[in-house]
Formats: sequence, structure tokens, C-alpha cells
Amino acid sequence: AHRNELLTGSKCESIHGHKYIATFKFRYNDNEIQANGTVIPFEQIDKKIEPLIKKMCHSLLINSKDPLYKVLNEFFPEFRMTVMEKPSSSENLCILLYQAVSNFNIGRNLVAVSIQETDSAVVTYSL
Repeated sequence: AHRNELLTGSKCESIHGHKYIATFKFRYNDNEIQANGTVIPFEQIDKKIEPLIKKMCHSLLINSKDPLYKVLNEFFPEFRMTVMEKPSSSENLCILLYQAVSNFNIGRNLVAVSIQETDSAVVTYSL
């Protein structure tokens, strides 16, 4: 779940949820393909990315500057939150995930991160 407190008057100002679908795109060259036919087995990619996603799953994505964050943190310290330094939009979530995955060994070939928020809305972040 998340909310964007800066979208005053919008339905997105209220806490609501999405079934986010995150897609990580990696680049490789022909000469990087190993004898087993892969550059890096997807299993190794999943082992690095899944803990990051699971940490966010069933938590509230919230901006550290959102007044609600202070209230939840003070009165409900056990409430699961993923604190972001910017509004918790899909665009900013893409950037957060891109930066996190770029720090993994697999991140050297990371080209883009996409977040599908609804059936018709997808955002992509790349350098």
C-alpha cells in the first residue's frame, strides 16, 4: 500500500494498494554467454532481488516527509513501513529499486526497472 500525500484532492492521496509488478531488464553481449547458455542464471538474480521485494511486500510505502509517517512511527512503531525519501509514487519506486539493484553484483548490466501499477499504467526508469 502507499499514498501520495502531495496529490491533494486526488484519490491517490488516501492509502490504497496496487498489485505492483516489477520488471528488471539486464543487458548482455554475445561474448558474455557462458557454455551453459546463460549470462547469469535467473535463480541467482532472484536470490538477490526477492529479499528486497519481500521486505517491501505487505508494508506501507511512505515518504519520510509525510505527516502520517510521524504519527505511525510514534504511535504504531511495529507498523511495517518502507520509508522513502520522496513521495511513494511508482516513478520514485522505480528509482529506489534501480539504485538498490545497481549495488548488487548483477547490477552492472542493469538497463531499466519498470513498475506496472495497473493493467494500463507502467513506468520505466533507466539511465
